[in-house]
Amino acid sequence: MGRLVVVLAGILAAGGPAVLAAQNSVYAVRGIGFPGRPLSARARALGGGPAVFDPVSAVNPAAATAFSRLTVIAVSGTEYRTYKIGDTRVEGLRATRFPLALIGGAITRRVHYAFSFASYAERTFDVISADTVPLRGEQVAVEDRLSSNGGIVDLRGAVAWTPARRIWVGAAIHLISGSAKLVVRREFGDSAFRSFQRTGKASFSGTGVSAGAIVTVAPGFRIGVTGRIDGTLEQAVDSVPAGRVNLPVTLSAGIELAPLPALRVTATAAWRSWSDAAPDLVAPDESAFDTWEVGTGIELGAAGTSRIPLRLGFRYAQLPFAPGSEQAREIDLALGTGLVFASNRGLVDFTLERALRDGAGVSERAWQISVSMTVRP
Repeated sequence: MGRLVVVLAGILAAGGPAVLAAQNSVYAVRGIGFPGRPLSARARALGGGPAVFDPVSAVNPAAATAFSRLTVIAVSGTEYRTYKIGDTRVEGLRATRFPLALIGGAITRRVHYAFSFASYAERTFDVISADTVPLRGEQVAVEDRLSSNGGIVDLRGAVAWTPARRIWVGAAIHLISGSAKLVVRREFGDSAFRSFQRTGKASFSGTGVSAGAIVTVAPGFRIGVTGRIDGTLEQAVDSVPAGRVNLPVTLSAGIELAPLPALRVTATAAWRSWSDAAPDLVAPDESAFDTWEVGTGIELGAAGTSRIPLRLGFRYAQLPFAPGSEQAREIDLALGTGLVFASNRGLVDFTLERALRDGAGVSERAWQISVSMTVRP
C-alpha cells in the first residue's frame, strides 16, 4: 500500500506532459475529485436557481415539506467533452452517470421526509504522463499511467416540519461513502528495466449534518436558506488508512419570485470552505480554494400542468482544486423543458447545458444532457 501511495503522489506531482485519456472531467484528477451537483433536471435547467426550494433536489431539507404524497425521482446525465492542455487537444470524450435518486413523502400533515442518494465527488480519470528518472547514474525515460474508476456519494435522510403556515424548517443527516479502483503502471524506455503495475481499492467515509428554512414572505415571494457541515473524509487503500481530508462548510441562500402563475424567477448563491482541505492534499503542488457559486433561472409556463414549460438558466461557479495558485472557474448556460402525464402522476424533465471550464492551464468544454423521471403513485 505504501508503494502505491508514493507512486500515486509522484504521478500527480509530475511536471512532465500528461494526457487524460478518459474521465468525468479534467478537474476530477485533483483533490477528492470533481464536486457533484445534487440537483434535479429542472433545477439544472434553471442554473441551480431553485436549489434551496426544490424538494426533488438534495440541497435544503426544509424543501421536503412540499411532498404532499409519495414521490420518487431518478436523474441520469450524459456529458460530451473536449479539453485542451497546452498544445494537447482531446475530443470525443463521453461519460454517463446517475447523479441523483430521491424518495419523499408525508408522515403527518405537518411532518415530511426525504431520502436521497447523490454524487458528492467524481473520481473517474485516466492519466498518462511522461518523464525521466535517474537510475544507476543515467536518466531513463518512463511513462506512468494512473487510472481511477469510482466516486464519493452522499446518502441523506431529511425530516421537514411546518411550525407555521408560511414557515418550513428541516434538518438532515448525511453519510458520505464511496470507493474507487486504482491502477498504477510504470513503463521504462530502457528494456533493461521491467515495467510494474499495482492495483488497489480506495475507500472513503465521512458524515455531515444540514439544516434549512423556507419562508413565504408574501404571495409569490419566498426566501430560503440552508447550511451544511461536513466533517472529515477518511481515506483508505486496501483497508489500510491513507489519510483524511477536511470537508467544507456550505452556506446557501436563495429567492423565488412568481409574479404571475406562468412566470417564476429564482436565484441561489452558495459558499463552501474547501480551503480547509488544503493541508490534507496528496500532491505538494495542489491548492484548495473556497468557492462561490451563483445560479439564476427563469421558467415560463405553469409548473405541474399539461403546459410545456420553457426554462432558461445561467450559472457561475468556482472550482475547489487546482495545481498552483490559479483557481479554475465554470460557466454554464442551460435550456430545458418538461412533460406531464398520467394525470400529473408522472413528470419527465429534459435539460441541455453548455459548460465552459477554464483555469490552471486547462480549457474544457462540455455538452451535458440531463433527464429526470418523477413518479407520484
